[in-house]
Amino acid sequence: MSNSVQTNGETLVFTCAGAAYSGQASNQAGVQLHREKFGNLFCIAAIAADRPEKMERARNAGTRIAIDGCEDHCCKIVLEKAGLPVDVHVAAT
Repeated sequence: MSNSVQTNGETLVFTCAGAAYSGQASNQAGVQLHREKFGNLFCIAAIAADRPEKMERARNAGTRIAIDGCEDHCCKIVLEKAGLPVDVHVAAT
């Protein structure tokens, strides 16, 4: 039996959509990645709320990208607190 985690190969993009301009800009970057079919935009609030169906999909993702708007790195922290490793992290500021 293998101890490796099975993934579905999906790339999920989580973004900050904070009130500051940089939060909105990071969200727009995520939307653009989604439009260009680089990855699927995913709801960071659903992860913070521990929604079971969303958690399962996020756990099974092949790659998780967090795009934060500021130095607080809330998006990355939410994922890490949920036990979801961040494969790529980008901070707008």
